[in-house]
Amino acid sequence: EEVGNIIDRAMVRVDDPNSPYHGWPLLDDEGWEDDDRTLSDEDGNRVAPIIGNYNPDFKLGFQTSISYKSWNFSMNIDWRKGGQFVSQTHRYFESDLTTQRWLDKVYDLSDVGDIEAYIRANEEEFLSPDGEFYPLVGGPTAELGGFPFTEDGLTLNDGVFLPGVIGDYDADGNFVMAQENIGGAGTQYHYYGDNYPWSFTKSSTFDADYLKIREVSLTYTFPKSIATRMGMQNLAVAVFSRNIILWTKAGIGIDPEAAFQSSGGVMSQGVERYNIQPWSIPVGIKLNIGF
Repeated sequence: EEVGNIIDRAMVRVDDPNSPYHGWPLLDDEGWEDDDRTLSDEDGNRVAPIIGNYNPDFKLGFQTSISYKSWNFSMNIDWRKGGQFVSQTHRYFESDLTTQRWLDKVYDLSDVGDIEAYIRANEEEFLSPDGEFYPLVGGPTAELGGFPFTEDGLTLNDGVFLPGVIGDYDADGNFVMAQENIGGAGTQYHYYGDNYPWSFTKSSTFDADYLKIREVSLTYTFPKSIATRMGMQNLAVAVFSRNIILWTKAGIGIDPEAAFQSSGGVMSQGVERYNIQPWSIPVGIKLNIGF
């Protein structure tokens, strides 16, 4: 197995090939998703899905310097290409599904007359994917597709449901359906903000590519005559700044490099654990004097 693989749990699905529900998400009695925590089979072969690898394709550093007469401009650039990382900070940040990323992924089917028939007709989209997010139908408000949902005697239009099927297997391994969960009668609804996929890592795994301009400086070297007149061999003054630009492929406002640095004495390669620091851009002046 390749060093640096990031593994995840698999969503439990109906595995009876003779069942019309073969491949559908197999939900519990309350309509929640289930996850398979099996890492390897009896022969030791990996069965848990590999969702990425924290190793980069390459890392390059550039240092450039341009001089003109008494002036010198220098710049340091770092570039990382390839690999992924897991962000625990982002995971907790969007755990209540308050990010635009989640709002864009939830299916608003408020304009669909027969949701049950629509989902069945689009099975590949709603019942088969193992993508970044599992399909979720509904929304946080009625305007965004939410269903009426009652909790503690209070009814709001923030209900959602996970398309799938509820059931079990008989003694012969045949799947016995108890309830379809695709928007028809008996569908189990939940509160929108309570549906973050904590059991799965994929939703908080991002590309680790970045480009950084770590430092720039502009130096002026005074003429030798001026330095000698002041009793010096040479004299130069520079203005510098750091952290000028950070571009990340993930675009989530988190520096991927933090996933490869220790935090609180703990380090897990490829996992960023709540060690985000404010992005500061210091500016300074440096004076070089030689006697």
